[in-house]
Amino acid sequence: MEKRRPGKSKREKSPLPNLDAIKQQINSPLNFSNIFDKSSEVVDVPDGFKSVNIAAAIMEFGKPIIELCAKFYDDMNVAMKMTMEIWNYLIEVENGNVSKKQDVIKFISSTLNLKNKKAEQFLDEMSERRLYLLPAEIQPKIKMNMLFMRVEKDVVIKKVDYKKKGLNTAEVPADAQDLKIIKDLKQMDTYIKTETEYDEWEEFYLDLEDNCINQYKKWLVKKGAEGRFPVEVFGFFVSIYMNFVYRYEHSTRIVMKTATFKNFSEFFESHVIRKAIVEPESFPYCPTAIIYFYTYLKEMKYITQGSYKKIIKQLDKQETNFIRIIKQRN
Repeated sequence: MEKRRPGKSKREKSPLPNLDAIKQQINSPLNFSNIFDKSSEVVDVPDGFKSVNIAAAIMEFGKPIIELCAKFYDDMNVAMKMTMEIWNYLIEVENGNVSKKQDVIKFISSTLNLKNKKAEQFLDEMSERRLYLLPAEIQPKIKMNMLFMRVEKDVVIKKVDYKKKGLNTAEVPADAQDLKIIKDLKQMDTYIKTETEYDEWEEFYLDLEDNCINQYKKWLVKKGAEGRFPVEVFGFFVSIYMNFVYRYEHSTRIVMKTATFKNFSEFFESHVIRKAIVEPESFPYCPTAIIYFYTYLKEMKYITQGSYKKIIKQLDKQETNFIRIIKQRN
């Protein structure tokens, strides 16, 4: 079972930019030893609902706030701050504490330039939205970091036929930045293999991840991915995968080129489902994103052709089960 590598993070990274208000929730180390041994199959989800991580529930709940704040502010953090203020207040209301109501109304009023009556009306609407999306009476009885959220639309989950769509077969020559990334990846592998203290390589890793994702997305474009696949979504899923490989402890130390079938199972059956805040329709792209990332690493000579074929074979086996889990959850 995965757990976060020890060491206080100097620069936490959220899967989505500018969401500082929920950064801790998204990145916090979680202990699911008694819940996620069988992933999402452990808990029965009521009809008409799906299980989501708390961060995803907050994002869905806050959509009206985000849309409203976008009319006045370019900075999404304003919307996230209001979302968290209202969310936390409504949790206190569920526990019988309404003492902060006027403070929340004043906050909404000043932020959105509304009269108090309008601000109170908006707060009431958000309260009704939370009760509708996340009825308290059907939430899991055991303590866990998942909630049951009402399904508001029919979701079509289907496997991505990456072999049929495909990328251009011609290899993209490595440029100077690609070569630096491969050099840094090998250095990162050395840190893991020699059990170097987390604090000593955290900043190095974070810079590596940023650079690696940027180059991977450029490579996808050069391979003809635009118009066939969502390049930004691919980069997003690979950033979660890199974090899983390097910033979490595993029963056996792994690096990018030594991940096993067991590691892939843990990633697809539990980790990415909890960490990714995306629309359900985006999840099926995750296996393809990881497959193409390894294709990039193969073209950049980080892994051999033999290792590449073995990894792709393992990832292909994971995809069917992953799609089944996503369908069950939605």
